[in-house]
Amino acid sequence: MLAQRLKMLRKYHHLTQAELAQRINTTKTTISNYENDYSSPSIESLCSLADVLHTTTDFLVGRNAKSLQEEQAAFPYVSYWYNELEQCSTEELIALQTVWKTMKNLYP
Repeated sequence: MLAQRLKMLRKYHHLTQAELAQRINTTKTTISNYENDYSSPSIESLCSLADVLHTTTDFLVGRNAKSLQEEQAAFPYVSYWYNELEQCSTEELIALQTVWKTMKNLYP
């Protein structure tokens, strides 16, 4: 599980094995060994991989079907939008409410 998910996320982030290795302070050969299931990372390396690849260790080892990135992808700007609401005029808030209701009806 780790081998496939590691390779998938590395490619998703457009990283070579050498680039990923550099980011977690290891070698390209080590990353290749992880991806080919010849060896497993230490806890420290696993945590570093998860950080660099914006996911969780649970996702990497197969304990969770969704990566942190997938979970956050659905609503990446929610906190930003929430903070912006305070600056909206009444007309803008009404327009946003209309859009929200329309979206809820389209995607129940």
